[in-house]
Amino acid sequence: MVDNFMNKFGGAEKLWERIKQYAAKGGREATRMMLELYYVLKSPDTSMGNKALIAAALGYQLLPTDLLSTKTFGVLGLLDNAAALVFVYKKVKSLVTPEIRWQVNGVHEQWFGPEVEMVEP
Repeated sequence: MVDNFMNKFGGAEKLWERIKQYAAKGGREATRMMLELYYVLKSPDTSMGNKALIAAALGYQLLPTDLLSTKTFGVLGLLDNAAALVFVYKKVKSLVTPEIRWQVNGVHEQWFGPEVEMVEP
């Protein structure tokens, strides 16, 4: 199933490139969520049911067509994408292992630079 999903995007490398393109628009936190979902999807410990949910949520983010187009529906077109991600993420976030967090942090730093803490004066 994971292979079929990734093949829809031309394989794992193409899916990775699509997530990277999304990162440029989606911002730091949305990208973190997508990366965590991506790595949970690839994990052999993830059930097929959870993999199906993740595949649907990632597919909805990355496919060129939406149920609610941003062009037509404006902000609602963004909210439906965010809702899909958040719903699935909340369902599977317990599957995000320390190893997955480590992988995501490494990619995150490459794409966005080191995380800077804001300190109040």
